Amino acid sequence: MDLLQIKYIITINECGSMTKAAQHLHVSQSALSLSCKRLEEELGIKIFQRQGRNLELTEAGVHFCEQGREILRLSSALKTEMAKFNTSRVPVVTYTSELGDFSTEAQKLYRSFFPDFQLAELRDNAQTTIEQLNSGIASFALTCNDRTDESLISHLLYEEPMYAFVKSDSPLASQKSVKMRQLEGATLITQRHDYSIAEVMMSFYSAAGFRPGNRYYVSDPESMFLSVHGGFGMTFIPESIVNLWKLAPIDLAPGTVMIPMEESFCRRRIYLTYVRGEEYSDSVKHFMNFLVHYAGLMKELRNVPNPVQMEKYAAVKWPEFGAALGSGPKPEYDNMIKSRQE
Repeated sequence: MDLLQIKYIITINECGSMTKAAQHLHVSQSALSLSCKRLEEELGIKIFQRQGRNLELTEAGVHFCEQGREILRLSSALKTEMAKFNTSRVPVVTYTSELGDFSTEAQKLYRSFFPDFQLAELRDNAQTTIEQLNSGIASFALTCNDRTDESLISHLLYEEPMYAFVKSDSPLASQKSVKMRQLEGATLITQRHDYSIAEVMMSFYSAAGFRPGNRYYVSDPESMFLSVHGGFGMTFIPESIVNLWKLAPIDLAPGTVMIPMEESFCRRRIYLTYVRGEEYSDSVKHFMNFLVHYAGLMKELRNVPNPVQMEKYAAVKWPEFGAALGSGPKPEYDNMIKSRQE
């Protein structure tokens, strides 16, 4: 039995059904049902009994939820108390991310200001990302979709156009821009459907009113680019990656072409997602503040995503970041929390 299982059971009880609880927790219904079944087997009890379409607690289940709520409360309180005894001079911030490029470049700039900070990034599919956030494994998440609900808040950090990424011998390669309809019948290279970037790409097709001709699945973004070069199909990449590659001293994507999409719905959004009402340490709040400001800097310097150049511009724009922890940017994070909860 672990804290996540306790939270699952309490949420199922509060929602009244497995389906509603799965939607609230952003997990599959089958995964939630299996977790509940395994816990009942481990404890040798029945926690729920079905009454019509609803699930109701058994006598043992009522006692489990009462004690479970107290365990979760004590766990949160203990975490807060133990933070007072942390005398380490090296803050550690653990977060989870559904996307790599934005997070990686932000980390590079942050480390240039604070080389002693330890940033631990977890990266997985959309479901696991939310599970890591809900379970407390990660302090916050960078997501490609708005995950705001009763327990989570998503704050839009950045929005950017997407480009069609095709092989240089494609009929589209000579065009200055591409419409979605021109991609009808083409094979889409993407990660599995349970990854957020796959959801984002499929939303383009839904908005255009058709589906991709075929889908070629790969395990990671790097494989997507290699697959385009190999002639297996086409994919989409964000403008920030296009600009980064253009500034590189060598051709990072030989034999391929990146063409802007014409439709306004072909965009990628990046959200800072966190638990509603959660109390964060100064180091976590500092890094979250930084991400808000970093996104703002990217908006101003759309054509300067190179980390070296970003550091030069940021040093002028944020001189306070050269000082110690706590003297960073003005508290946009705190204002953001207040405005979203009102």
